Amino acid sequence: MSDLGARVVSNAAENTFRDARTRLFLSLGKAHGAPAERPRLALVGGASAAGAETSVRVALLPEGSPDIPMSEFTLMAATGLLDLIGDPAREPLRLPAGQLARAAGLAAFTAAAGLIRGGVAGSAHVSLLDVGLWLNWKSFVLARETGRAPHRLGRGAEWQVLACRDGFIGLVYREQDWDAVKALVGDPRLDDPGFDLRADRKARSAEIVAIVEERIADRTRADIMAFASAHRIPLGPVLTTAEVIDDPHSVARGAFVKAEGALLPRLPVLWNGSPLETRP
Repeated sequence: MSDLGARVVSNAAENTFRDARTRLFLSLGKAHGAPAERPRLALVGGASAAGAETSVRVALLPEGSPDIPMSEFTLMAATGLLDLIGDPAREPLRLPAGQLARAAGLAAFTAAAGLIRGGVAGSAHVSLLDVGLWLNWKSFVLARETGRAPHRLGRGAEWQVLACRDGFIGLVYREQDWDAVKALVGDPRLDDPGFDLRADRKARSAEIVAIVEERIADRTRADIMAFASAHRIPLGPVLTTAEVIDDPHSVARGAFVKAEGALLPRLPVLWNGSPLETRP
């Protein structure tokens, strides 16, 4: 929010962070201590927001919930989000980068913007449980309408992430891309008429995955992506953090900036055609 021009004050002491990188990530653009004047907006966790014109509280559970042990990870399991990703024969996978927390942050920002823009002082409460239920709303609709909730399909899913020689490729394609996918793979087994219809391909996805992975095992991501780009197949390579930073798209857009000796993603907003400056 400081990059958008707000003066942000954190009541967390600077020596509470476990290391310098964590402090930089969580504190960039913020002052520390008590605000010198009445804050217009307070974003709080368990603390109160006395004196603020508008406050948004973010918590794990809805208001009035009993105090029970809970975490972002267990909430993602409780809301069914972890049952959508991975192999059903394996334990649930922990998704990276605080997916539910980031969505809750967006909800808190939206609540704050609504209160401020509406000109009504007040408060809002955002719970990660509610956010998780909202993110997974389709599962609840399908469960109600069909009596069965969707679940992770593993190798039976239509779209997959497959291993190649130097990493992984996301096998994602549209109905009209099937002939181009067959040309990319170059295996006569995919010419089976039983693969011509999408419904049949979805039913036999594990077979397709095994064939494709076998054929691309010795090919690089660059080789596969060159063919995919030439034939407009929406495949995508899995990039490491370093590769994301050096990716031509990231470089062209100035997606990362240096601050206090570290490289950070900048706010993905252009104001009158220019990026907003990251504030120290």
